[in-house]
Amino acid sequence: MTDQSSGWKPADYQNLESIHTEACEDRRAGRYAEALAKRVWYHENAIESPVRLSFALGDWAELSQVYPPALEKLIVIRDTAKEKLFNGNDREESFHEFASINQCLGDERLTAEMFLWLEIQDADLTRKCYPSAESALIRAGEYQLCGKYMDPHEAFQQRLHIFEHQKRLPDNPLYQKLRTARPDLGPLVEKATKDSFTNSIATIVALLVLNDRKVEAQEIAGRAMTELNDGNLDSTIASALEGIFPPAYEK
Repeated sequence: MTDQSSGWKPADYQNLESIHTEACEDRRAGRYAEALAKRVWYHENAIESPVRLSFALGDWAELSQVYPPALEKLIVIRDTAKEKLFNGNDREESFHEFASINQCLGDERLTAEMFLWLEIQDADLTRKCYPSAESALIRAGEYQLCGKYMDPHEAFQQRLHIFEHQKRLPDNPLYQKLRTARPDLGPLVEKATKDSFTNSIATIVALLVLNDRKVEAQEIAGRAMTELNDGNLDSTIASALEGIFPPAYEK
């Protein structure tokens, strides 16, 4: 799909990530129609991209704050994912998309409600969808429900894998090109990488504590500290061991 109002079409030579980058640049430059066209195209075509339902959606949410058609389109895509859930089409991926968009729009209550409905309908699918719903369930105060479905050791390994992947980002040629244009990018990415790991591990630890699984919480905390020597991690984990979630959940 191409947004005809912008007149933009992808060039044959373009790769997916360059379109994602251009969409960000267009938004910052005020070329909102072009940014939306690229966001829609990227969302519909970059199905396997690791940033499609994270950074790309975050940029789309920023665009929607200044360009109402972007918000309208994002809501349409969210509601389409909801319909797929009800109709039994690609339900796990549809839930992930539904939850990710709700998180960007600040509508995580809808995700928690859908998860509770899904639990009644399909227990196996509910378990598969839990990682996408965890943030919404925490904000809804459903800590025991999280404890029912979470696998802390698998979750730790997944977070560690993401952390290690993000640490290798400076080796990416596209990143190196961007850093040439933005010298401040290196420190920002390094901080974001550490903060993401810290917040995700602290969330696991806090949930375990709130579910009276303190031994597991201490084990996960110890493993995290061997992977990252960082004062912010230490203090955030210390709070998590008291059952306190990272500051991100205060928003």
